[in-house]
Amino acid sequence: MPLTYLLYRCPRCGNDPLEGSKDEANCPACGLAFARGGEGGLIRILDPSGEAWEVPGHRLASEVQGWTEKRLAEDRPGDAIIHSAVVRVRQSGPESPVHWGGGLLGFAEAMGEAVGGMLLLSREALTFDSGKKAGPHPGNPSGPGPTGRKTWPLLDIRAVQTSSSTLQFSPADGGLVEFKFPEDSPFRWETLLRGTLKRVYRAEGLGEIVEFQPRIVTE
Repeated sequence: MPLTYLLYRCPRCGNDPLEGSKDEANCPACGLAFARGGEGGLIRILDPSGEAWEVPGHRLASEVQGWTEKRLAEDRPGDAIIHSAVVRVRQSGPESPVHWGGGLLGFAEAMGEAVGGMLLLSREALTFDSGKKAGPHPGNPSGPGPTGRKTWPLLDIRAVQTSSSTLQFSPADGGLVEFKFPEDSPFRWETLLRGTLKRVYRAEGLGEIVEFQPRIVTE
């Protein structure tokens, strides 16, 4: 996982995005440089003055998340785009039987073909747009299709989770939708989507979200 996935903006000044690749990242605004290498998940920070020190990665990630949550607190119309990014999306199709040793073990949802396009988040919905004319999706008619546009109202999202390279959510009509970000951080999108979902639930009087997986739970 590139360090810029974890530190997609500067934990000190909030500049977005950071530059770098693999185990290094740097802020073009304040000049801080970050590098993996320390034991126990420590990240080495080098100040332009030459001073260097190590900080736990989770602490820096928390500071980055704080900057992103401040951005979410800004007032904007419901249909205004909060963030967008180039993605490749896959959606699970119908369940297929899983056999082993001549017997049926159960059923599994196979992920469909990856489709490229733009992902857009507003306070009302998550939208995928390939920028092309819509068409059928072989083997998965409920998916976004190899071309076209698909919108998921935020209140139709049932669960959210992330991995080191993808963001996944479960829509109300079942299955799983997975996004891979070739030029952005899945952790940024996790923070943005979860934060926006919390605001929507509060605004609709649905309670405070306390869990996002394996399903959204409120209290």
